[in-house]
Amino acid sequence: MDPLVKDYILKIPLFSGVKHSELLPLIENCRVREYEPGQFIYRYGEYGEECGIILSGSASVKLPPKGPEHPNKEILLRQGDIFGEIAVLSGYTRTADVVALQLTRAFMVSRETLLDLFYKFPPIKKEIDRLYRQRVLIDQLLTVPIFSGVPERLLEELVRKATLHHYIKGEIVFRQGDEAAAFYLVRYGAVKVTETESDGKMRVLAYLKGGHYFGEIAIMKTGKKRMSTVTAINRTELIRISSEDFLDMIESYPRVKAGLEKVMEKTKERNVRIRENKLMEKTLSVAIDSGIIQAIGILVIDTTKCIQCDNCIKACAALHNNQSRLVRKGSKLNNIFLIPTSCKHCDDPTCMIKCSTGSIARDFSGEIYHKDSCIGCGSCARNCPYGNISIVSLTETGREPESKSTVEKKDKEGNLLKMAVKCDMCREYPFVGCIYNCPKGAVRKVDPAEFFADFTAVG
Repeated sequence: MDPLVKDYILKIPLFSGVKHSELLPLIENCRVREYEPGQFIYRYGEYGEECGIILSGSASVKLPPKGPEHPNKEILLRQGDIFGEIAVLSGYTRTADVVALQLTRAFMVSRETLLDLFYKFPPIKKEIDRLYRQRVLIDQLLTVPIFSGVPERLLEELVRKATLHHYIKGEIVFRQGDEAAAFYLVRYGAVKVTETESDGKMRVLAYLKGGHYFGEIAIMKTGKKRMSTVTAINRTELIRISSEDFLDMIESYPRVKAGLEKVMEKTKERNVRIRENKLMEKTLSVAIDSGIIQAIGILVIDTTKCIQCDNCIKACAALHNNQSRLVRKGSKLNNIFLIPTSCKHCDDPTCMIKCSTGSIARDFSGEIYHKDSCIGCGSCARNCPYGNISIVSLTETGREPESKSTVEKKDKEGNLLKMAVKCDMCREYPFVGCIYNCPKGAVRKVDPAEFFADFTAVG
């Protein structure tokens, strides 16, 4: 790291209260980038795996409008300000454009490094949370339909009273039968809503991710008891608003209360459908447990159309160095749809975070892929919770003239060369091989948010 950059970094307010000897080893591999006036640093809607800190110059954060009453908003970034951290922490897309206003130098921090800083140093987490409240929380509340009729001054009051709570995978937010003490909005991550029957059997009712809310039904009912249990599916952060503050808001604005009551009725109707339809319940449970529902895109094979011709597997092998990445095994939904073993492109990819060589990346569309620098160490395969990554030996065509045989590649020391492989939806081609070559149209790519629309609703 440039000594001048290192000296300046240590003076940034974000890092105040952190011992330099503990901080520097974590940021020594971070890079500095330069941007011309008017150049986009980040674009709204793209995925990103790093955030930045302004070293010199300035930039503008341009938030999209939230309706006629809430037009575009701009935030000025000056020396020492951090930007882009929301997308990095949440695993979701960028929430705003960031544009350089003059010649600007920025210190770029990778996702892995930011997560280390966020969880190892409470002062850094506290400052990032403060900035989130200041910059984004009101805008996030405005994206929730039930808050659309609430004046911004009241939302500002709610923001001051709201608290942020972090949960690890499997941690309980509240249990069925607990007193209803708060309303929750998912900042990032995901939770599942379950209920336990009298015989002790657990039923999954809903899956909720960033932007969804829950907890309002028990607050607005006279019983005040939780009718379900809510559990974090992965690394999750929730915005918590106390029952008292929530009730004050809805009583002050009858239109908000009426909207909530309509949503609650739809939620109850959906929950009744799930209770009565065992196949629907099982489908939701499988989708959550397998991670399918968290994917940004999945392959689906309609087994009523598939004729077992193997064209999909052959096409995959032909496009990927004779290594088929399609495994025609996996979760089965409704006894019709097979979800083959393929990358889920998770919001919170543990394979990427654990990669020691930085050889796993996410492109702007959200697809996760391996770079050519992969050394085949197997770390990603071991850390993928769904077993969707394989380690294969690299091969090349035999050296005899016109030979079609393949031999394993080795380095100068004779060590076998390996690489991690997985289905990446043929990102390097203008088509998806298995879909294009299926004669019956049995293979298709779907968006889980649409495919499971009945389940990804407010709980």
